[in-house]
Amino acid sequence: MASNEKRAQKKREKQKKKRDEARKVRGSRKPPEPQAGERVDRGLKGADAWPIGECYLSEDWHEQGARVHAGFVREADDGRRAAAFFEVDLRRDGVVECLARGGVSLGAIQGEMARRSELSGKAMLVAEPDLVVKLVHTGYELTRSAGNPLPDGLDEAMGLFGTLDGSTAAEAILTGDPPPPPPKKKTLFGLLFGD
Repeated sequence: MASNEKRAQKKREKQKKKRDEARKVRGSRKPPEPQAGERVDRGLKGADAWPIGECYLSEDWHEQGARVHAGFVREADDGRRAAAFFEVDLRRDGVVECLARGGVSLGAIQGEMARRSELSGKAMLVAEPDLVVKLVHTGYELTRSAGNPLPDGLDEAMGLFGTLDGSTAAEAILTGDPPPPPPKKKTLFGLLFGD
């Protein structure tokens, strides 16, 4: 019996060694982990600017006077990312909150989008980068015209846009109070019975 146990133990050790070697190989293929606290503007250095990644807007961005969440991402070929997130009140306050981070992971970006969706009750949709920029610039102008203080870090966050200015986005950003709801239509039942 002792020889059977020794053979089984050697077999387990051999399998463990193979698994450990496989883990080492898989680990060497992983992209470099993002460096927390990396500067946001790192993705904008001249000709080496990182390409724009997926950008996001709340599903109600097109409604007049909506309170919209937006996300703008730049992503390097090696997986490093810089992202800026905004909350914009299109009714009158403009940009009320912003957050910009360098060295963020894809999971952190997805987590932030999920948090904002849950907070607002509106899904976050992938949007054209120039539309996101146009919406944030519109919010910036609303903030200034209302005389509200600009959120901390707004210049750094908007700096991630680089040369984009929103001018190629054809969609209109509707600001101001939303229109009043249409009057309730009378139904035949309501007309007959005074409801």
